[in-house]
Amino acid sequence: MHPQCSSGGADAPARRRPPSPKEEFETEQRYLLELLLDEYDTVLTYREALTARVEDPDDPIGAEAFRNAARALIGAGLASRQGELLVLSRAARVMVDLGWHLG
Repeated sequence: MHPQCSSGGADAPARRRPPSPKEEFETEQRYLLELLLDEYDTVLTYREALTARVEDPDDPIGAEAFRNAARALIGAGLASRQGELLVLSRAARVMVDLGWHLG
């Protein structure tokens, strides 16, 4: 019989630290870019993309994280917002044509 240790030896699950705000921000950007890449041949409205990510689009925290990610992708030139539409930029479409993906 093996002695049991409650101090969390080698068999204890590793404690995972919560993601930093930067990691959360990058995750949101990555998700939105992947969504736009997946929907490459179609056009998504901002609201469609938001509801694909956020369970309750009226939730201010989730909606704000999504809005910040959209702004960042637009600012980086990977997407644009044309009225209510979110559209991949030409640069992002070329990346898709060249076989680039997020992994």
